[in-house]
Amino acid sequence: MEWTEPLIAPFHFADPDLRGAHVAKGSISEDMKAAMKRGSRSACLRYGLLLAAIKQREVDERKELADAEVVAVIEKMIKQRRDSIAQFQAANRKDLVDGETFELNLLSGYLPSS
Repeated sequence: MEWTEPLIAPFHFADPDLRGAHVAKGSISEDMKAAMKRGSRSACLRYGLLLAAIKQREVDERKELADAEVVAVIEKMIKQRRDSIAQFQAANRKDLVDGETFELNLLSGYLPSS
């Protein structure tokens, strides 16, 4: 018996806006895999947090996020990190400031250049 229908990828979307979200999330996943291969545990944890935040918003809204929505999630996380850094600096906690700064730099790399 021959297969006559075209095969469709499991994540086939008719809406082009939804296809763009896979590119952004895909690059984050690829960066996480590269961090795993390098053995960078701290980067893996940060990428995992970012992917979890994106996934949580997708579950909450019951749809795939477009690029602009993924960027909004990243911007929200960056704002949280900046607030945390200010509070940790006020408390004189350099160890926590360093961790949040690392995360802030990692997240900033995914913002579109303006």
